[in-house]
Amino acid sequence: MGIGYDNVDLDAARAAGVVVCNGPDSPTVSTAEHAVMLLLAVTKELPIQQARAAEGIGGPAVASSLELGLGLLGLVGLELVLIVFEVVLFLSVFVVRHRYRPGH
Repeated sequence: MGIGYDNVDLDAARAAGVVVCNGPDSPTVSTAEHAVMLLLAVTKELPIQQARAAEGIGGPAVASSLELGLGLLGLVGLELVLIVFEVVLFLSVFVVRHRYRPGH
């Protein structure tokens, strides 16, 4: 997966009249925010808790006690990694990151 159009069948899109463009820097912040949201959802077992709430089961006894703070988060990537790093800093998460630089 990626944010470019490398996985898009450009010929099929063109034939269907679909305009395809590449804006590699445009969704970076929102993608980082989405990554952090998914990280928090998994940490707090959001899908499980939502299903329990829909069944009328809830309360502190069934809530997840897992906390992201003081945990370890490994990040590998480019600019997106730096943005995720900045977003999770306030959560007291210990972050190990590596910025990939082709040719280095």
